[in-house]
Amino acid sequence: MNLPLKEFVLAAGFAAAAAFPGIAQGQDPTTDSRLPALKNFFAKYRSPLAIHAGEFLKVSDRFGLDWRLMPSLVIIESGGRNIRNNNVFGWGNGASTFRSVVDSITIVADSLSNKLPYRGKSFEDKMRVYNPRRRDYAGFVRNVMQQIAPESPSASLASEATDFQRSLKLTSTLTGDSTARPFSSPGLKRH
Repeated sequence: MNLPLKEFVLAAGFAAAAAFPGIAQGQDPTTDSRLPALKNFFAKYRSPLAIHAGEFLKVSDRFGLDWRLMPSLVIIESGGRNIRNNNVFGWGNGASTFRSVVDSITIVADSLSNKLPYRGKSFEDKMRVYNPRRRDYAGFVRNVMQQIAPESPSASLASEATDFQRSLKLTSTLTGDSTARPFSSPGLKRH
């Protein structure tokens, strides 16, 4: 199915709105329907980070990340309890220092979304960069994400739309052509 770019962007917007309700509705994290699931997840691992559950949601929505990703990485990398220098992700092989836990959440989310070597990559490729020593890391992270909540079809559509938008932005940056199309989507026609 070949959609004109305008219709694709509209469809991607609807998918993103369904996957990231906090952004779509300008929602207060304390009333977000995802908050109880996230707090329960942290409680299951006896993590003191449950008090930051709203911040995880807000930052994930802000940077267009699956809301389950950041908490899953925290549990995998630090157990959600082994927090030194506010580095809840084990960022920089555990050597990075952050002013606060909230700074750690924000900086890592921004990096995964916008900074090299993560920018423009699929989930699997991002996870391969995040932990190159573990070949099955993306699958492992997905399994932990499923403990928080099952993936909704709209979440994977929003992820694909975000990946498409990032590749379009990267392509136009690399080529200097604002009408450039991503290298990976030859099916879209220019109008």
